[in-house]
Amino acid sequence: MSRARGRRAAIVAFAVLLAALAGSWPLIRPLAEERWLLARLGSQDPAVVRSAAESLVLRRSERAVPRISKLLRGELHPDLRPRGILGFLGGGPAVLDAVLGLRSREAQELQENALSELLGSGEPDPRYSPVLLRWLGDERHGQRVASTFLAMGKLAVPTLLDGAASPRLEVRRWALGALCGLAPCGPEALDLFTRAVADPLDELRAEAAAAVGRYEGAAAQSVQALIGALEDLDLRVRAAAAAALAAISPEAREAVPVLVRGIDQAQGAFTTVLIRLDPGGQRTVQALIEILRSGDAPAREESIHVLSAMYWDETFPRGRILLVLLGALKDAEPRVCRSSSRP
Repeated sequence: MSRARGRRAAIVAFAVLLAALAGSWPLIRPLAEERWLLARLGSQDPAVVRSAAESLVLRRSERAVPRISKLLRGELHPDLRPRGILGFLGGGPAVLDAVLGLRSREAQELQENALSELLGSGEPDPRYSPVLLRWLGDERHGQRVASTFLAMGKLAVPTLLDGAASPRLEVRRWALGALCGLAPCGPEALDLFTRAVADPLDELRAEAAAAVGRYEGAAAQSVQALIGALEDLDLRVRAAAAAALAAISPEAREAVPVLVRGIDQAQGAFTTVLIRLDPGGQRTVQALIEILRSGDAPAREESIHVLSAMYWDETFPRGRILLVLLGALKDAEPRVCRSSSRP
């Protein structure tokens, strides 16, 4: 009787163990499958290796990263030397998304390999654009992905326009920055650049103003936004807006009064623009004379610099300018006198 009870107890214990294992299987299964796939990377059959590597990447298996890196370097299988991870694994967008999603430091080699392969594959495949856009605002990949979009050229514009409308702030900024690098790239982008001239981010305002300027005469609709940017607190923005207005000329001539008013804060950035936007120079010369009469020393000195540059252009009233420069030799500020003595 005791043996029978012992057998029954063993059967019950085994059944309990099977039930416990069955309940834990959903947790154990991914680990077991990962170990099985890692083992298959050692196969001598390239098809088996490729299939295992693809499954591991799509699972975002960090444990597989060192072995796949060795595989791509030709260290795991001397006879198997893939040119790139995308081509080796079929090259689908899901593979790129999974590779960029790996978090370990060792994965950086795979990520650089994938992005470099995408750039070096001839004409970029637009299938990858949505995946790249998803990673555009990522702190690790943002810069590299933006460079990838720039290398794709005009093919990237529709996706970047979608990115510029993203609810994610970082994606919007990276997308807009990449679009600025591709300008001119259509009227929809021009509207976007014009609005971005007032963006809270200084660097982006400057990039947007420069992008507007690349449209030249086609950007006449943006003149008012650029004129507003001439009084920006950031010198880079003011200089970019002035250069853009010069490119849009002659539609931007209404900017002359604002340019003259801000010359003392522009560190020379407005001089060439003023000369280009005011043929004949009458309005500019008169405005500069007013500054010499009532402006502070830095403004008077900058006015002399502008007048000196204008003096050597025969399209401007040289006689009048010379008289103004001679009069400035009597200025109470020594540096203004020195500036006016060397036109």
